[in-house]
Amino acid sequence: MTLHCLKCDCEMTEKPLGGVMTDRCPQCAGIWLDGGEFERSSSGRDTTSGTGRQPRLPERAETMRASHTILVTIVSISLLTACKQLEPAPPDLPADLADTWQSETIPLPSQFAPGLPRGVEELRFAPGMYKSDAPDYWSYVFVLRFEEKIDGSARVKDILEQYYTGLITAVAKGRNVPLDRPAAQVKLETVTDRKFRANVDLIDAFVTGKPVVVHMDIELKTSEKGTALLAAVSPQPRTHDVWRSLKFVLEAIE
Repeated sequence: MTLHCLKCDCEMTEKPLGGVMTDRCPQCAGIWLDGGEFERSSSGRDTTSGTGRQPRLPERAETMRASHTILVTIVSISLLTACKQLEPAPPDLPADLADTWQSETIPLPSQFAPGLPRGVEELRFAPGMYKSDAPDYWSYVFVLRFEEKIDGSARVKDILEQYYTGLITAVAKGRNVPLDRPAAQVKLETVTDRKFRANVDLIDAFVTGKPVVVHMDIELKTSEKGTALLAAVSPQPRTHDVWRSLKFVLEAIE
């Protein structure tokens, strides 16, 4: 019975490999082996007679699909090398990157958000945090270490709304920045029960006085001491390289 590639559904052809006959896909170059054939092809020994493989019964082909028979896909070295050349390795990040970012520690609840639970906030600001033309403008990380346990998307959203509304309102007042709209509006998306993504539409009262939308990756980590809310923040899309730095620094201060 003719076999078809489980990936491409192309008709496979028999090709010898290391003393055994294998099924090869002409489209994706995948090689599909029966049980024991990989070991025999690697060692160069043939433990079967005749053509070097066990007799292939028609029902075995159907069993491969239905029972997830062991699959080994071998990609040609030349194709793999070409793919690697097309994907440049990301630049290395210095081990002390977190130490080069401006840091700040604030007791909680803060003056601008008195409704937050007790704890402490640790922050690290990217070098271009307050430079509107920098690629890492408004990019920073923070950890809210609460002395109580925090759960659920509704609680997380409430914390973010208190945090950013209070922060922007306080800074705008101190810098005489007019607010003709809400200081901050939070949209939260649940990824898992402990991970969230958010978009915060706020007024940059620190630098430009204009609206800016920042993206956030958020995670909750709970221990006997309470809950830590870890957040990476940037207006850049998550495909931008600044997110590698954000996550690296966040892990360093976690």
